[in-house]
Amino acid sequence: MAVVPLLAEAKDEATAAFLERAARVGAGRALNVFRVAAHSPELAQAWWDMMRVALASLSLPPRLRELAVLRLFLLARVAYGFVHHVAIARRVGMKDEEIWSVRDYESSSHLDAVDRLVLRYTDATVALDGRAQELAAQLRQHLSDRDLVELTWCIGIWSMMARLLNALGVEMDEGTESLLPDWW
Repeated sequence: MAVVPLLAEAKDEATAAFLERAARVGAGRALNVFRVAAHSPELAQAWWDMMRVALASLSLPPRLRELAVLRLFLLARVAYGFVHHVAIARRVGMKDEEIWSVRDYESSSHLDAVDRLVLRYTDATVALDGRAQELAAQLRQHLSDRDLVELTWCIGIWSMMARLLNALGVEMDEGTESLLPDWW
């Protein structure tokens, strides 16, 4: 249940500019997450800029980013974020078998050793447990320092988003529920 209503119309120029930008990307309609975030247009704009960089300008392979993001939304049980990243994962070339593997990644034949290490690292980072540093050291054998920092940053910023979506009860966008797997 939504705690904060979706912003229907802008109250000032900053909010209008943010919602217009979100609508351009959303084929004329701002997604619900943007209509909630727009209640604080300055924070929404800063978040937008971070997401733009994280989705388009990193050296980290998009597949590894999406494995981590899908896993953290699964761990947080945030369907809203999960379905949007199913769509993104498909756009970066991931097959559904790989996407659904984030659930039981240790036994998946669709993931390799680096994928599983990224997912273990995601689990530890989300849980803020002591394994994260050990797993990060293992990842340095496969990722550059830059890629490891970017992976960690992505886990952090999308974990923040999972908390916002969950705590404020942002409702699913129309037509996205079909992207949830049967086991959700």
